[in-house]
Amino acid sequence: MADAPDNETLNETSTPKTYLASVVCQVIRTRDLRDKGQIQLRWSANGRFFPPYLVPVDKLETCIADVRLAIQDIVTSLENAPEMLKSPGEIIDGVSLNTLIIELAKAGKSLYDRLLPKEDATQREIEKWLKMLAAEDRVDTVEIQIDDECADDLTKPLPTIPWNLLFDDKLIKPAELLARLNSGAVDDWGFFWGAKFDLSCGKNVNPFKADSPIDLETVTLVVMMDETILANLHQDTNTKVEFEDLLQRIDALRDPDSPAGKIVHLMHDMASLESFIEERNQTPDVLYWLSHAKPDSLFLEFLDGREGEEVTVDRLASTFAAAENPKRLVAFLNGCQTAEASIKGSFLNAFRKFDFCDGLIATERETLDVFAHRFGMEFLESFFIRQLPLGRILHNLRRSSLPLGLLYGTYCPPNIRIVRKSDMKAVKRSAPYRIAPELGASLRKLSAAALTTARETRLANATVKPPAPPQPWPDK
Repeated sequence: MADAPDNETLNETSTPKTYLASVVCQVIRTRDLRDKGQIQLRWSANGRFFPPYLVPVDKLETCIADVRLAIQDIVTSLENAPEMLKSPGEIIDGVSLNTLIIELAKAGKSLYDRLLPKEDATQREIEKWLKMLAAEDRVDTVEIQIDDECADDLTKPLPTIPWNLLFDDKLIKPAELLARLNSGAVDDWGFFWGAKFDLSCGKNVNPFKADSPIDLETVTLVVMMDETILANLHQDTNTKVEFEDLLQRIDALRDPDSPAGKIVHLMHDMASLESFIEERNQTPDVLYWLSHAKPDSLFLEFLDGREGEEVTVDRLASTFAAAENPKRLVAFLNGCQTAEASIKGSFLNAFRKFDFCDGLIATERETLDVFAHRFGMEFLESFFIRQLPLGRILHNLRRSSLPLGLLYGTYCPPNIRIVRKSDMKAVKRSAPYRIAPELGASLRKLSAAALTTARETRLANATVKPPAPPQPWPDK
């Protein structure tokens, strides 16, 4: 592969056709910028930088709220009428899925325009450069790096931007998109950034740490499952067998007599996690958590009649902080709105304070428990069994589970992966994880509100056909 161009500002005239860009956008907030109500964005690729520019926070927050409401409308409509996925152009209860896609696209375009305004030549040049790279399949990864100097308890949290939902209508106008979707001739979800790019977001970390692997010989995985959700899912025998089989295959990756012990630790309450950390004086490498949630709390329910347990941001963070010898930590918080913030805090901002925490995988809005479980099992299969880089996994899963896949954001470095011993035999892949349609009656939103109000849905096995993956640019 050719080296990056030598000129200071990347542009279409200097970029060789063999060049693949690792695009970076730094989101910067200094105390001075905080007092002015602004953040600074600085785009670069492979060590070459554009000049930075400023974005007003108040207008940005309005666009963020609008795009999250638009994706929420899709979730709610699919919850009430899951058949929309199979007939996206059909009007059901006064609306079609394709119409909701257009509303999401419009909100995503407003957010795109707010982050990439056209107020000066630099901003216009950045947009032109990004579109050129995307149009010619030259984007390797897009990484959003957060550099917040004001991450303290007295400062309003930095807005969490749902980069997955950015939409650029320069490629296609909403009216044309609706016509193409209704015709069934093309699936244009790929114009959303979450489907288009291997996209991740997280704090700015040492590049050696970001790219360093997780050792298979010492890795530990904590799987925290809400008992009531798991019981509902396991009403289907195949689902239960596949779940247990996946955990067994992950454990089989390492010799059971290894000094590090077993890989997988299945838990259902915080006491178990706190004991695990206290006994080892270490955090796990990977935490996978499936439960109801809201932006500042996770909720666990039990089958034995015990009162449900609320796990706040502060409690979870302090549990990990108690470990004197923390390991690297990637946490997948698979509940509703875990990427959002409230006045009580957010999981993203709390975990960014820890040097040992590489970041989170979190949701931009409410999701549905059967879909979330299937998505999470596919993630664990890809990360541990196939041992793919984390960013590529989330990109593939978003594309293969549209539209709900766009809810999942990668808030950590994209190149984190498990490293297999060189002499380890290949692990046989299972069939893709699927959940039977008969499970429809058990589906609920993974939100805090769903603890008291649960609506039925049959979203088990339906997916929208993803756009064809981009072809690599051939060397010439």
